[in-house]
Amino acid sequence: MPDPLPYRLSRQGPPPPDCHSRIIPITIEVDADTDYKPNAFVNCGPLIPDDATAATNPVIVVEVLSPGTKSVDTGAKLDGYFRVPSIVSSGTIALDPPGIAPDINEIYER
Repeated sequence: MPDPLPYRLSRQGPPPPDCHSRIIPITIEVDADTDYKPNAFVNCGPLIPDDATAATNPVIVVEVLSPGTKSVDTGAKLDGYFRVPSIVSSGTIALDPPGIAPDINEIYER
């Protein structure tokens, strides 16, 4: 069965077959001085080894919002992600109020 995360996050249809969602702590390199670690992402190309430190070709990033991170996740990080040429979509998931099933909050596209 195809990976469901790309289908939920991108209104552009399913990704190419060489794209995979990952939920591992890995860096998205924005520029020489800026790195971010999204909560989840979709990378296209060869599978990223579990010991990798940076995504090679991220196309979708996802941030889980909390009251303490919302302004950064929807401000500086969002702007930074879209400076990465391969990223076409960024999604946020809100976990507020606690105890409610998480839902996709916002989808931002290039």
